[in-house]
Amino acid sequence: MLWTHSSLGFFLSYMLGNLYAAQIYYAMLKEIKDFTYKIENNQFMAHKIY
Repeated sequence: MLWTHSSLGFFLSYMLGNLYAAQIYYAMLKEIKDFTYKIENNQFMAHKIY
């Protein structure tokens, strides 16, 4: 409904945010073993944060 009021820019920014989030998620899956398990069990802060 945002783009019906000439606000197509919002849709594009949401799309870019989703693309960035997907790239970060897959990079974390590749880098951290059992990533989803650690997130579900609140063990993700044991890693170094840069």
